[in-house]
Order: sequence, then structure tokens, then C-alpha cells
Amino acid sequence: MSLPVLQKNGDIILGGLFSLHDVVMEPSLSFTSQPPPAHCTRFNFRTFRWMQTMIFAIEEINRDGKLLPNITLGYKIFDSCSTPHQALKAVMELVRNEKVSGVEVETESQGTCRGTVPAVIGDGGSTQSLVVARFLGVFQVPQVSYFSSCACLSDKKEFPAFLRTMPSDFFQVDAMVQLVKHFGWTWVGVIAGDDAYGLGGANIFADEVRKLGACVALHEVIPKNRARITISSIISKIRSSGARVILVFAVEQDAAALFDEALRHDISFF
Repeated sequence: MSLPVLQKNGDIILGGLFSLHDVVMEPSLSFTSQPPPAHCTRFNFRTFRWMQTMIFAIEEINRDGKLLPNITLGYKIFDSCSTPHQALKAVMELVRNEKVSGVEVETESQGTCRGTVPAVIGDGGSTQSLVVARFLGVFQVPQVSYFSSCACLSDKKEFPAFLRTMPSDFFQVDAMVQLVKHFGWTWVGVIAGDDAYGLGGANIFADEVRKLGACVALHEVIPKNRARITISSIISKIRSSGARVILVFAVEQDAAALFDEALRHDISFF
């Protein structure tokens, strides 16, 4: 079943993956018929602006006849819905071979399986990019992420075709560690989102502050289902730990769930 796509034809088609929605409503499965398509909700306007930036850049290149003379760029953009399995479905749509009148058409002169796009822009989330990078690496299709910062993606042996336009979390964590050192904090808490970005960044931070001689008062994980009872337990541990400095390494949806629960317990983050 094909996924919804925003596309424009051209001599060269670039793929795009953007998490335009934050939540996927999974249908109930009866296992007696073909399942309906997943329904994505909670539109993300920030990611929508990123998508518009890609489209604008392509249109500007096409308008300038000196950049790519006699060549027009097009695009095929999919919504990954902020989930790894939707991102994988989308990238499989991007690299699959075209069919004309039921006959499969090879898209490469050498008969390889590189698919219909020479490169993919995205995804934004590190967890989605991990899945996409493993898949595209098999076909040596370059992937350029605009927002995936997980340090794990710097491993060129595991992700040979992955590139990005922002630094890895090593640099972000280093800045936070320098703050701990500057202010002389010795009792800090760490809270991570349950994904590659949150877990990876929080673990690096915890290891680095321990090298400074600081102690980690608590190290908790926000579950992806954002169960209120679990988050409430995290808030109770924050209160009982006595820590005045808490690092939250999580995507905005997970952090928002934590902050909302903290406000209900009359704990302020600033």
C-alpha cells in the first residue's frame, strides 16, 4: 500500500523524510483482513517549516540556470510520523523500483538496486535516522540528516552512507559538562527519553560528569508511552533526591510530558 507523498517531477529526484506528525494511531488488528493504514496525528509546524526549506532550496536551484544547467531537480517527500517503522516504510517507498504496466523497470544501468532517488534528506529524529541509515547503507544511497545528533551515527563502519549538517551530541554534552564544571555542581540528576537521542546523550553526560568528580543523584528514563504513573514516579524521585540541577536529554514531546507532570507536583524547572 503506497504512502501519501508530496512530489514534483524532475531530471533528478531527491528523497525527503520529515516527521510532520508526532503521534501514530495504530489500528486494531483482526488478522483476518488487510490492516488499514496508520493514522498520524499532532501536526508539527516546526518540521513543516524544515520541509518547506528543502522545497524552497530546490526551487532556487532550478531557477538559477548556472548551478545545474539543463537539469531540473524534483522531490519525493514522505511523512515519517516521528516513528522508526513509518520512517522505514517511507524510505522503502523511495528506493523501490518503478513498475510500468506491471513490468518492473531497472532504474540503474548496472542493474543494481539503488532505487529511484540518488540521495535522501532526513530524517530529523535520531531513532528514525538509525533505521533509515542501516537500510540505505546497504544500497550505498547517501542520507543527509538536518537534525539527527546521536553520537552513534558517527560510526562510519556501521553507517557508511550517513551524513548530517549538525554536530553530534558529543559537542552538546561537552558544553553541558563545562557548565557543571564552571558552577561547581556536584550533585546532578539525569533524565533521558527512551530513544537513541535521549539514552545516548544522557549516558555520555553521566560518564563525563563522573570524571569531574560529580555524583549522579538519579538517572531515569521517560517511557515512550509517557505513562503518567511512571512519570509521576520520576518526579517523586527528583523531589526525594534533593538534586537542584537536572539534565533532561529528551525530544520535546517527552520533555513536555515530564514538565507537565512536574507542574502538577508544584516543581518548577528553570
